[in-house]
Amino acid sequence: MMMFMWDEKDVVYYESIAHAVRGVFAICNYGAYIFCDLGKKVNDRLCCLCSLFVLLFFHLVTFSWPFLPEKVHSYNGTLVNSSKGCDISQLNWCEDMTRVNIWIYYIAISSCIGIAFSNINITMNTLFSHIIGPRMQSKQQGMLEMFGGFGRMLGPLLIGFMYTNNGPRVIWLVEMGEIVLMIALWLFFYRRLVPLKMPPGDDAWTDRESTESEGRQQNGKQSLTGSVT
Repeated sequence: MMMFMWDEKDVVYYESIAHAVRGVFAICNYGAYIFCDLGKKVNDRLCCLCSLFVLLFFHLVTFSWPFLPEKVHSYNGTLVNSSKGCDISQLNWCEDMTRVNIWIYYIAISSCIGIAFSNINITMNTLFSHIIGPRMQSKQQGMLEMFGGFGRMLGPLLIGFMYTNNGPRVIWLVEMGEIVLMIALWLFFYRRLVPLKMPPGDDAWTDRESTESEGRQQNGKQSLTGSVT
């Protein structure tokens, strides 16, 4: 890792430890929802909002601020054969990059990411389901997963491009901008992020959804019977 002057073996070793600790935080958090009914004791809207602030806090404390005392070790790859540090012959932003404290970085990435992501996964999906209401959700849930898949597909490509051309500072700034935007939107629509409520006795739309679902199931059974015979 460029920031801490590690070779490939060190990166794999320490990143594996960080992933394991992050997984422990996530498992404990999921366990609290399963065994302690945490979902009944917390407000989904507020919990998700707080998790976004935790992600913002992580980026702030791990940002390569210009006033940090230590500089990242840099070298010229055309003159020195090394894989530790930042190669100024390939990356023109190396000389101005400051070094983040290793303990702050790994404590933050293990605890903040482990807790925030697991909370967002539970509260956002639960809230999304409640907002849609008691009806067929396959289309809405499919769209949610589709856009999530686009993010996982395009994210690494964009991050790699920005890292090569601009360094980790720009990546951190872009991610912080996205988080701030999400916090602003969450606060703006906060009062509307509530479970869908229908007037008492108004079940016409629910009956229609149920009828359509039963019709599709019946057609499927008829098609299966016809193919067997």
